[in-house]
Amino acid sequence: MQKKITWVKFWTRNFGLFRYWVYIESNRLPFYKKHFGKVFDYALTVPNGKLMEYYHDEDELQDLTKRMFKVACKDFKTFDKYSKQIFKWMQEFIDFNNKLNLQQLAKLSNKQLVVRYKKWYKKYLYWQTGIYFYFVLEPILTDIFQTSLEKYLNKNKLVEKISKYNEIIMSPEAMNAVALDQLMALETVINIKNNPDQKKNFIQIYWKNFLWIPCYDVKDDEYQLSHFEEIVNKLFKLDIKELVRKYDSLKNEFGGRRTSFLKLLNSIKDKRLAELTKIMHWLVYYKDHRDDKRREASFAAKKFMSFLANKFDLTLEEINYLTPPELMNLLKGKGVINKKEIKARIPVNYVLLSTPGKIEFFSGEKIKEILYEQMPKNNVIQEKIVKGTVGSKGYAKGKVVIVRHSVALSKVKDGDVLVAVTTHPEYVSAMKKAAAIVTDEGGITSHAAIVAREMKKPCIVGTKNVTQILQDGDLVEVDAEKGIIRILK
Repeated sequence: MQKKITWVKFWTRNFGLFRYWVYIESNRLPFYKKHFGKVFDYALTVPNGKLMEYYHDEDELQDLTKRMFKVACKDFKTFDKYSKQIFKWMQEFIDFNNKLNLQQLAKLSNKQLVVRYKKWYKKYLYWQTGIYFYFVLEPILTDIFQTSLEKYLNKNKLVEKISKYNEIIMSPEAMNAVALDQLMALETVINIKNNPDQKKNFIQIYWKNFLWIPCYDVKDDEYQLSHFEEIVNKLFKLDIKELVRKYDSLKNEFGGRRTSFLKLLNSIKDKRLAELTKIMHWLVYYKDHRDDKRREASFAAKKFMSFLANKFDLTLEEINYLTPPELMNLLKGKGVINKKEIKARIPVNYVLLSTPGKIEFFSGEKIKEILYEQMPKNNVIQEKIVKGTVGSKGYAKGKVVIVRHSVALSKVKDGDVLVAVTTHPEYVSAMKKAAAIVTDEGGITSHAAIVAREMKKPCIVGTKNVTQILQDGDLVEVDAEKGIIRILK
């Protein structure tokens, strides 16, 4: 008898077919069975406009979420042990790609290239555990931590301090790529002002350190040198004293966060809550850090994927719309390239269905058939009120601008309400302009919530479907005291 599945949306992204297949296959690695007792057997991708929605079996997701929390969040020492292993795998994949030599690859026989590809793909699968681990843990950890914190503060008659506690706990003390980018921008301009003749070299160094930031997937373009030249030219208008002040202020801010956190941690007398507080605090940083490693890896993997694309007369985008088994068959000389079919898959004209022991690919008319079989009919959404989780308190009114991908960030003007599936480091410039930020995904540790709190802007996260309910140009009221978005007109 076939298992009846209730599909629950996990996220919506703009990835290529190859990456989605990696997600599914990675979730079946022995790592999950060994440590948490089972793997993710069921998954489904569903096209939505130019993006792809990723679904899990609700029962399976809830079960594995509880198992992962019970094991990995036993205490901070255990959580940190898993984090070290996961980031080791992520870095190994990045290093493997960076060490590949194109001239040496060109000299390999087909048999040798198959061996190299298998090794590369295995590292790719283990790299992916870092993407999933924190995303799965965040909701359950946040809920349990918040409940425990509120109970503790109530018991000790400190409930009025909950916002301050959360602000300190949810502020990462280690710098992610966005902060490091800002720091290096200031350092670069200071160096140029002190050594004007070295301007070109300093900007080149800055560029090489952070050109990978917009590479969310292997198919995405990196930043060009002009992007960093523009940043430098804007900062160059400041005098050197102001630049040094900003540089020192940014460094001291993160140092101050650690001092504040340790002081707060030492004040918590409940042993279990203290452990959860440490885990929660570092989860905030690790979530951003794994996103940095996703981007670094996507950029680094371009080398090998571009090499293989050239070998089979494909573009980088086209090869990212092959499945891994299709690419393996090409390497073994068994496959046939149908460019017309590959182009027809771009960007989301396919469905992947994962069930125990197999991953199935569907395209063309089969898409409608499989979705009709797996998903209930979509109802027309007509809500005038959308609810979510308060990421940063406040209140704002404004015109909705929906951003489904970073290419649309330029649409956001001063005073707009930025509405997105989720936010990423390259969204920060648009977030500065926005009167408020609202997202489908995320919790109080999400990028949107953290940045909004730092900017002191109202933010509501985890609405699930706000990007499907609102439309560009809608006038809305964002009540980030109650977690409500009201459509005014």
